[in-house]
Amino acid sequence: MANNWLITGTSSGFGRTLTELALERGDNVVATVRKPSALDDLKERYGNRLRVSILDVTNAKEIVSVVDGAFDALGKIDFAVSNAGYIMVGAAEEAELPRIERLLDTNLLGSIVFAKAVIPHMRKQGGGRILQISSEQSQMAYPGMSVYATTKWGIEGFFEGVIPEIAKFGIEVSLVELVDEGDEPATGHFQASLAQMQALAAHAAALISAGRPPCPMCGGPIDHDGGVCPRLNGHH
Repeated sequence: MANNWLITGTSSGFGRTLTELALERGDNVVATVRKPSALDDLKERYGNRLRVSILDVTNAKEIVSVVDGAFDALGKIDFAVSNAGYIMVGAAEEAELPRIERLLDTNLLGSIVFAKAVIPHMRKQGGGRILQISSEQSQMAYPGMSVYATTKWGIEGFFEGVIPEIAKFGIEVSLVELVDEGDEPATGHFQASLAQMQALAAHAAALISAGRPPCPMCGGPIDHDGGVCPRLNGHH
């Protein structure tokens, strides 16, 4: 049976890769972009299984409208992926306030508004899964990345409180913490290679569709019978 996905920030990177993989698997996707032509090639290839919506995640009204439209169009959304966001590099002292506000509006408030818009629909349909794309910087912060790290600490703090609130409605949450494996994290080399993104997206999609969400720390399947996470050196 085909799954239905709603994915934000699909013009490039992880969002586009996950969109492609879901479509290749035979699933249906509502993908959001800022430029309408960004997914023309996928639309031509997959036709009506891909619906493209224009969305600026700093606009709360647009978020609610797009989410409502996605559920109306597909009837049910199995996986809602909050992926839209970007990185800001620079010393905190030098960061201009408008740039800080823009980053917070995009990475933090946009993700919160998206979740708030999705939850009532998933509660009504009896469940679903929200995937929040996060970062290893939700657990640490590098010099030059303080404001970016703030957005990731913030969104994971939000979901830590929300998860027990919505569990009784059958709504689950996966926090996907992307890890930079480069030698110079403060220089802005935080985008994984396309091959790494494809591998991660394929791995996550397979685990999620099989009902085995990936551990946010190690990326492996969570063993609900008491498996051990090698990064945490403890139980999931």
